[in-house]
Amino acid sequence: MTRADALRSPHLVCSIDLRWRYQKNGNNGELKTFVRARSNPLLCAVSALIRIAQRWVALQLPADHPLAVFTSDGLESSPVTFIRPSHIEFALRSAARSVYNITDASELARFSAHSFRVGACVDLHAAGVPSTDIKHALRWKSDTFMMYLRNLPCQAARTAHAVESFNPTRLTLIPTTAVA
Repeated sequence: MTRADALRSPHLVCSIDLRWRYQKNGNNGELKTFVRARSNPLLCAVSALIRIAQRWVALQLPADHPLAVFTSDGLESSPVTFIRPSHIEFALRSAARSVYNITDASELARFSAHSFRVGACVDLHAAGVPSTDIKHALRWKSDTFMMYLRNLPCQAARTAHAVESFNPTRLTLIPTTAVA
């Protein structure tokens, strides 16, 4: 499906391939596939990417222009600004102030643009997603993402379940060999 077709019929888009032109980790040009989460459109990456592409088209940006942009007043005629970490931090800290009543500047400073990556890492781990999939999905080049994992009751419950369902008769100390 072409980009034009996808923007004309966004409900037909099942997945989107997104290429990162530049990344801090050096994996420039990396391609990632995102699949539509129909049961949760508010958290669906495909729905978000379609909205971003629609904004890009409405702003009449050239084909080689980055997608991460906005206008300060939402009008297409206003100057286009690149989305920077400072914009994300301002929005996140404003939300923390409003939702959690946090007013201490040092506490608010803990909320950064990186918080989304850390939170996604913890959420995926809590959902039982294997660490290799977390690493791939969140574009970690090394295993350093593991330092963000938390001591969660759901992980303890999975461990307890594994212990409860342990069956020693399934184990063998004799390696299996292929018969030619």
